Amino acid sequence: METTRIPLSQCVESSYQNRKELGDVSGLARSIEVNGQITPLIVVADGETYQLVAGHRCTAAMRSLRLDEADAHVMDGWDDARIAQILNAENNHRKELTEAERGRGIQTMLSLGVPVADAAVSADIPEGKAESYVRGTKVVPVDAVNLDFEAVALMGDYDDVLTEDDVVAVLSKKSSWDRREVCRKARARAAAEEEAARLESLGVKVVDQKALGDGCHGCAGDCGHPGLVAVVKPKAWSEGADVTFYCDDPSHEHQPTPEEIAETEAYLGRKATLDAMDGRIAEFAKSIFPKFPGKGQSKLRQWAYEAFEARYECEPSDAWEGFKEPRGKALDQFILMRTIPACIPGIPERTLRCGYEPWSYDLDDLLGFISFADDVLMPAGYELSEEERDLMDHLHGIFAAEDEDGIFGEGDVETEADDTDDEPPFDVDGQSPDEPPFDVDEEDGPAMAMAA
Repeated sequence: METTRIPLSQCVESSYQNRKELGDVSGLARSIEVNGQITPLIVVADGETYQLVAGHRCTAAMRSLRLDEADAHVMDGWDDARIAQILNAENNHRKELTEAERGRGIQTMLSLGVPVADAAVSADIPEGKAESYVRGTKVVPVDAVNLDFEAVALMGDYDDVLTEDDVVAVLSKKSSWDRREVCRKARARAAAEEEAARLESLGVKVVDQKALGDGCHGCAGDCGHPGLVAVVKPKAWSEGADVTFYCDDPSHEHQPTPEEIAETEAYLGRKATLDAMDGRIAEFAKSIFPKFPGKGQSKLRQWAYEAFEARYECEPSDAWEGFKEPRGKALDQFILMRTIPACIPGIPERTLRCGYEPWSYDLDDLLGFISFADDVLMPAGYELSEEERDLMDHLHGIFAAEDEDGIFGEGDVETEADDTDDEPPFDVDGQSPDEPPFDVDEEDGPAMAMAA
């Protein structure tokens, strides 16, 4: 098929082109700079212009290089139906290289003497990644086949710390995260070994955590005492090393200041208050049970239903399969006793300490507890003890510098519960109104198949 040089300025998009996004063509442009135009365009003459049928990305890349002409096959006799057919075939029947195929291609180019920089351009990858791949090929087994390009390039970045077992582990992993985790641990292990050697050269004995004596205590590492030792471990979530110093000299063991003692006692008091608060909330739920939901308890009722569905992963109506489902107050009362104290929100212990700024993943728990106390319990009639009030003041104080409306949201207008349907719709066999209409702990009662 004859190739013709045509002006790029006269190439126009076909009106039948269904691909609107050509993607990034910078890599293709670099390839054209190095290798030239490999595949001619396919065009159809249309008066003084050429209707582009195949080679849209190539055309965009050459235009970005400010080239004037391109090689093209000019097709004669193609009608609109044929143009549309070829356009769709061009767009729909392309198949990307697998990672193993990409790797074999790079390896072939390098083995034939193609410079790494030029091989990277042809493979449309950064030069640094191609260099990593070259290093990675030196640590993989010589008989390995169908190597994943990304895995080999990753091992090239860690080739100085990977053992044979690490290489096998990387090649056995399917996800990129798991592969990177093997490499991260190898780097952290090497960092710990390097740090241990450095400390030993300075005269500091490096020991295992289990070898520490009873008299050892944490130390800053600058005391110079003969009993100074260090425990060196790879970091759990990064590529560095953790170093902790210990010493058996009691003269410089840290003695807490009066302020630190007071803060610790305050923390322990708040922790004890929080632990006791669950019991008080449970007693409160029992006290309101006979008339629940009463005035001001609509939010508590709503919370109980939502907590029930979240904990037992079912709606109340699904939990009564095969049994007569209670309705009205009887159902509300059952839901309440199944969610308190089982579903009372908790808060991280760190939050109870003074000067603590919550981490991002603590916020949901912290705000959930504050909202439960302020917006659900207290409107329902729960009265905070003096200790609990101090605890809530501490929790609110964490956000004292923040825009509370932005964190907690605007308060909703409370809708009081409807006091209709005061009686259960079914016979409770003469039970006292102060007791639940059934034994919620008895497995053969109106059993909750999914929540009991």
